[in-house]
Amino acid sequence: MLSDDELTRLLRRLEDDVSTNPAPVDRVFDAVDRERRALRATRPGLLAGLPTGLSLPRPTRWSLRPVVVLMLVSLLTGVLLGGLFVAGQMNPRPTPVPSSIIRTSPAARLPLDGRPYALAVEQGALWVANGAAVWRIDPRRAEVVAQVLPGPGRASVGAGGAGLWVGSSEGGTVSEVDPTTNDIIRSVRVDRPEFIAVGKADVWVASLETGRVTRIDAASGDITGSILVGNAPSQPTLAFAFVWVPHDCIQGTPDAGAGSVTRIDPATNQVVGGVPGDGFQCVEAVTTSGPSIWFADANDGTLSEVEPISSRVTRTVDVGERVAGVVELDGSLWATFNPALATSGLARVDPVAGNVTEILDLGLGPERSTSGLTKLLALDGSLWVLSDFSGNPELLRIDPPH
Repeated sequence: MLSDDELTRLLRRLEDDVSTNPAPVDRVFDAVDRERRALRATRPGLLAGLPTGLSLPRPTRWSLRPVVVLMLVSLLTGVLLGGLFVAGQMNPRPTPVPSSIIRTSPAARLPLDGRPYALAVEQGALWVANGAAVWRIDPRRAEVVAQVLPGPGRASVGAGGAGLWVGSSEGGTVSEVDPTTNDIIRSVRVDRPEFIAVGKADVWVASLETGRVTRIDAASGDITGSILVGNAPSQPTLAFAFVWVPHDCIQGTPDAGAGSVTRIDPATNQVVGGVPGDGFQCVEAVTTSGPSIWFADANDGTLSEVEPISSRVTRTVDVGERVAGVVELDGSLWATFNPALATSGLARVDPVAGNVTEILDLGLGPERSTSGLTKLLALDGSLWVLSDFSGNPELLRIDPPH
């Protein structure tokens, strides 16, 4: 199918040569024929056999000019109809325009000397997996008050009804921590733990390398399940009676379904479906709001609302590039985004209307950004964000306007 530029150049040559040379006319008729065949091939169902455009005979020299007029009308009509048809098939989503863009600065900044990648809250304190250690942070002063050393390798952390648990990737342990003394109470052997989610009675541990999610009974410390989900599972989320496990889109292998989200039923310790790889490109974070679960897709720069039982996407909100974290605060969804050519920030999304209502421009990046703004957590009306720009990791406290 000819492009607009090719058609324009062809028609201009035709205009110059039409009185003396019929060959350009033949070339244009060939283009019209190809256009008609292409349009016919893309028409669905019963429309596939219907003719498109005009059916014109080859001209003689004396009839060139009238035919050229008819031909141009047919060609332009076909191009217009084809464009409308393709646009309708693609059905592009409109990008929401925020009502306000606010330039703001973090209310507090705490330098981190490791490679932070997990956040948790327990007993009013923030816990940050920072390199090989887990730091306890007083949110009022934004100061480190204690640290826990789970073991060698990268540390992980999770908290919930069953308490505070930390992991050691190379040590192969997941350990319960007493938050009053910051001491490890007991440890459970788990092969290469990387991500921890804690429920009311169980601890769920994902391993990138083994492709498994291990279930630990928090009361006894026994392993009660080892579920193979494959393809580099990352941070599990417990929501709506299921365990939702994204797959790391960088370390995962595309032929194994990279970018998908797996759903585990705790009643059976079995995978019961999820969202396929073609539904999302790179899910970095999962949260809940009202009756829905929301996925943050870094590659698409979107938040997608998912109906929990069917795993059906009901709405998609365009936020920006590299959406890596999402959390609910005071009835709004907040998401981190990291555009390549502008500063990173936070977007406030109305989960009812499904649109971006406000942008907080933090004035960070993008030069030499290692990973930008990543994990996001809400505590006492503030947003806590892990950031890594130019190899200088920090924990930021953002106080959003009300």
